[in-house]
Amino acid sequence: MKGFWRGGVECCRQRHDITTTRRTNFGCLNIRSLNNKLDDVLEVRRDLCIDVLFLVETWHDPDAVCIRRLRADGFHVVDAPRPRAACDTVATNHGGVAVVAFTGARLQPLDIGAKPTTFEFVCVRVTSGDASYIVCAIYGPGSTTVSTTFFADLSDVFDRLATFVEPLFVVGDLNVHLDQTNDTSASQLVDLFADYGLACRVTVPTHDFGVLLDIVASRDDLPPPYVDVIDVGLSDHRLLRWPVSMSRPAPVYTTTVVRPWCQLDASAFRGGLSSSLLCQPESWSNYDLDGLACLYDSEIGAILDRLVPQWTVTCRRRPSDPWFDDECRKAKRSVRRLERASSRASRAAAADQTAVKFATAASATACWIAESRAYRDLLCQKRESFWQAKVESERSAPNVCGSQLTTSWAADACRRQRLSTHKNCIVFSMRRSPESVTRQPTLHRRASRLHRLAATSRRSASSLSTTSPPLSASYLTNIAPPIRFPRAF
Repeated sequence: MKGFWRGGVECCRQRHDITTTRRTNFGCLNIRSLNNKLDDVLEVRRDLCIDVLFLVETWHDPDAVCIRRLRADGFHVVDAPRPRAACDTVATNHGGVAVVAFTGARLQPLDIGAKPTTFEFVCVRVTSGDASYIVCAIYGPGSTTVSTTFFADLSDVFDRLATFVEPLFVVGDLNVHLDQTNDTSASQLVDLFADYGLACRVTVPTHDFGVLLDIVASRDDLPPPYVDVIDVGLSDHRLLRWPVSMSRPAPVYTTTVVRPWCQLDASAFRGGLSSSLLCQPESWSNYDLDGLACLYDSEIGAILDRLVPQWTVTCRRRPSDPWFDDECRKAKRSVRRLERASSRASRAAAADQTAVKFATAASATACWIAESRAYRDLLCQKRESFWQAKVESERSAPNVCGSQLTTSWAADACRRQRLSTHKNCIVFSMRRSPESVTRQPTLHRRASRLHRLAATSRRSASSLSTTSPPLSASYLTNIAPPIRFPRAF
C-alpha cells in the first residue's frame, strides 16, 4: 500500500488499484527432448513470464504424451515432429519443432509451400488483440555439415516469408557458429540475412561450449528487440527471451475479506467471551431461537473485530495441481534459493574473474542443477502416486473415476474425445472388480420439502450456536468457556 497526497489529504492506494499492462514475451530454446522435461519447461515459463515459446529438438512423435498434455491443459500447440524412417521402432526420434502459446496469444499455422530437406521448420502467425507477428522456428541438425543445399532451402523459405506484411522473426538453432567471423558458413548466413533485410539480434554465446548457435533474427527496418540469454539448466543451450509490442489481456483479480487467525490471542478471546452476553444466562430470557443465533453472531463478531480485524485481500487466483503439496513447495523454495545463489556467484565471477570465483560459480551451478533434477523427480513421483491412489480408491465406482479424469484432463470436446478410449479402458478394468459387485447403491430422495416446523431441544440449540459462523467450532472447543442456554427460552 502506498500513500499519496490529494487536496491536502493523504490517501492510500492499493497495489491492484491501477491495472498495468505488460508486453508479450517470446522465448526460444533448444530443449533436447521435451518428453522428460515438460514440468520444468512449464515452471520456467511461469517464472520468466513467457507467453509464446518456440522449442526445437523436441524429440517427439505425433502422439507424444508431452504434446497431448500441453493441449489437454488448454495451451495452443503447433508442432512438426520429424518423420520416422521406420514406424516399428521405439528409438529416440531426434529433431522436431513445436510452438506453444500459453496466455492471450493465438497461433495460426502457415503452410508457405516450402519443402526443405536440410532442416526442419514451423511457420506460425502469432496474434493477440490487433497485433500479429510471423515467426519461423528452424532447427538445423548438427549431425550434418552445412552445404549449399542448406542455404538454397533457407533462401527458398525466406523468399516465401518476404510476402508477408507483418513483422517477422526467424528463431531457432541453425547449428552455424555465428561467433566465428572466419567461418565461411557463418559469413554466408549473415549475408543471406542481409539480403532479405534481416539481422541476428543475439551477440553472446548460447551454448555450453561458448559458441553462438541459437538465433533471433528480425527485420532491420524495425526497432531491434532486446534478447535476454538465460541459462535455465534444462539443456546445453541457453533460453532466448525477448519482448514484442503485443499487449496481453488484463489479469482478473478477486477481492475477499479474511481474518489473520494466526494472530488471535486465546487468553484475550477467552476473557472477551466470558464478559459478553453469551456467558450471562440471565439475559437470555427475552430471546427466541433466532434471537439467540443473532446474539451469538453479533457478540462473536464484535470480539473478533476487536482482536483480529478483517482484511480485504485482492489477489489473482491461479490453478494448482492437486498433488502439489507442502513437500513440493519446500523443494521448490530450495531450488529457487540455489538458483539465486548460482546467479550471484556467476555475477561475482564475471566481475572478479579469478580461479576461486569461477570454481565457486561452477559449484553453485552444479548444486542448483542437481536440486532441480531432484525437484523434477519429486513432481513426477507425486503426480503418479496421486493418480494411482485416485484410480485405486474409485475402483468400485468406475463412472465416478472416469468423470474425475474427464474433468481434470479435458475441458473441451476435443479433449474428451481423446480421453474416451482411456476412460473406457479404466471402466472395463474396474467393472469386474469384487468391490463393484458387492457395493450397494446409495439411494437419495429427490424433491425433499420442508412440511412443518417442530420444537427443538436445548442441546440442539447449543450445538447449533457453537458451530455457526463467524467462528469455527475448533476455537470454541479449545479456548472458549462453555456456553449453555437456559432451560426456558
